[in-house]
Amino acid sequence: MLPVATQLDEEQIRSFVEGAFSPLHCAVHFNTYEGVVEFSISGTNNEQIIPQRPLLKITLAKNESFLKGTLSSVRQQLEEMGYSLLPWPSSGG
Repeated sequence: MLPVATQLDEEQIRSFVEGAFSPLHCAVHFNTYEGVVEFSISGTNNEQIIPQRPLLKITLAKNESFLKGTLSSVRQQLEEMGYSLLPWPSSGG
C-alpha cells in the first residue's frame, strides 16, 4: 500500500514556495478563479528573475511530495542560471 501524501493548506504551500527560493524574494498568489498557485521571483536588488506565472493547480500544490518535486525543478533552473539558493527542503509549517 502506498503512503498517503501530506496535504498542505494555503499557508503551508506559501511557506514551502517562499522557502524554496531563499535568499531570493518569492511572491505567491492563489488565483482561485483559475485554480492555480502563481509565483514570481526577484533578486536581492529587486531585479525580476521570473515574472509572475502559474506554478501548479491548487489541488496539486496541496500534495507535499508533488509540490516539493515541482519546486526542486524550478530551483535547479535557477541554480543553472547562476543563483545561489539556501539549502532546501524545509518544513512547511
